Amino acid sequence: MLEGKVIKYLRQAKSLTQKDVARKAGMSSVGLCEIEKGKNAGTLGNLKKLVKVLGLKYSEFWAIIEAVENSKKANKILKEELSIIEFLKIIKIK
Repeated sequence: MLEGKVIKYLRQAKSLTQKDVARKAGMSSVGLCEIEKGKNAGTLGNLKKLVKVLGLKYSEFWAIIEAVENSKKANKILKEELSIIEFLKIIKIK
C-alpha cells in the first residue's frame, strides 16, 4: 500500500526509527513495520497518529499521496527503488 511506503519514506527522511515513531503514536513497532511493508493498512486512528508524529496535517499527508500517485516515479516508490532525496523532490520538501 502506498500510504505505508510514504510513511516509511517520511520517517526515514526525518531520521526517525520505527521504534520511536511507533512509541510516540501509541502503537507497537511491529504494527508500524506491517503498515510500512503494506501487510496491514492499520486503522484510521493509527494512520492519523502516525501522520501527526511525522509533523504533518492529515490533509498534507493525502496531498503527498496524490503527488506520488501522479508522479511517474510512483512505481519505484512502491518497489522501494527510489532514494529519499528523489522522494523529497517529488513531494517538494527540502
